Amino acid sequence: MIVAAVAVSLGVVAHIVLSPRDRLAPLAVVFAPGTTAANATALSADAGARILRSGPSANIVVVVADDEGFAGRAYERGALLVADASTVAGCEEPVTK
Repeated sequence: MIVAAVAVSLGVVAHIVLSPRDRLAPLAVVFAPGTTAANATALSADAGARILRSGPSANIVVVVADDEGFAGRAYERGALLVADASTVAGCEEPVTK
């Protein structure tokens, strides 16, 4: 019982911390390990996102989606997480010189 309560609490905190704040900010869309980059990209585009770049591994893609329904559609297509890209290691804005 205590373990379940802790798990739910951690899930709620993670959702609050990782949820996108700016509608036009880049998002990291994380699919299951083993998902190819081509499949992650296709699933994200099918959910309505504009692809910006690949993430640090093949199952992660960085996108922009300008409507609030994107996250729900991404989850329907198998995404495990849709989060503000600045909160996911390796998905921050690339440094330009």
